Amino acid sequence: MVAPRVDPDEEEMQALCSLCFEGVPVPQVYILPHFNDILNNYVTTYRCEKCAPVSLDETRDRLLATTDRRELDSCAEFFERYNQFVLEHRRGDRNDALRAVLLTLVERIRTRDLVLDIGKPVSIKLPDFPKREEG
Repeated sequence: MVAPRVDPDEEEMQALCSLCFEGVPVPQVYILPHFNDILNNYVTTYRCEKCAPVSLDETRDRLLATTDRRELDSCAEFFERYNQFVLEHRRGDRNDALRAVLLTLVERIRTRDLVLDIGKPVSIKLPDFPKREEG
């Protein structure tokens, strides 16, 4: 399922590719899991069409190599934040069963059969800062 296009009368919302820092129209951005070594956790990352394949390869290779259950669970929890519930994670199934499902989800992102939703834009109201006195 591909995300719907933005109404042409509205300004098109953009996301920033976390790898090349190019702006990408939201309907074209890849939202995918990426392992953050500092946080020791899978986090959300945004990729353009050019950068997505290498990042998806890294995620796939990492999932194939790990024997760390916490790391596999972290990837499942990433998907659950986007309403993709992984029963193998919730049931505590064996690592190989969980890994197979996670690899399928990563591949579905690659083929665009699964497009994670970036969500609605949120207006941010900045506080009224006091004016600086000249002097």
